[in-house]
Amino acid sequence: WSLGRLYLLADIADDFALLAAAVAPKCNGIEISGILFGLSRLGYTNAPVIEALTDRFTAPSVLESCSAREISTVMVALGNIQYRNPELFSVLSTALMNNIHSASSESIASALSAYEDVNIVPPRVLFDCWASEKLGITARHSYISQVVGDAIATPVSFKNMTDEDDIGDCSFDIF
Repeated sequence: WSLGRLYLLADIADDFALLAAAVAPKCNGIEISGILFGLSRLGYTNAPVIEALTDRFTAPSVLESCSAREISTVMVALGNIQYRNPELFSVLSTALMNNIHSASSESIASALSAYEDVNIVPPRVLFDCWASEKLGITARHSYISQVVGDAIATPVSFKNMTDEDDIGDCSFDIF
């Protein structure tokens, strides 16, 4: 990570990346996410090194202990270097959804942005799951929204309100 912050020379980055790939089996999720983020800041794209690091990060023993922030950091790093791997992004999204209770809006936005960076359509359920858990918003899906690919968000707390209830100045966004 610090190499990325300092923008050190590419030859140093290559030596560091090869060393990181060699010691990856002993690294935890925080270390791997930091290494990948630093390499992405340098634009490092050596596929075998990236694969070694992501293989370690997605190992069940590592991925289960990772926070939403670490998962989204890896996704951002992969997006920064245009590392397009739909299966890997699917695994990372699933892990992010499993950690939705600790996911911040920044983590979700970063993950969705990473999908855009690698030109993969993000799973709609990723945002819906977070919005439901953190904001109490559920998406109403109709035939039209399935065809158009859009949904209207409705706050859960307003579902059982009557016309006589005062809801104040509320507005709803269409996603």
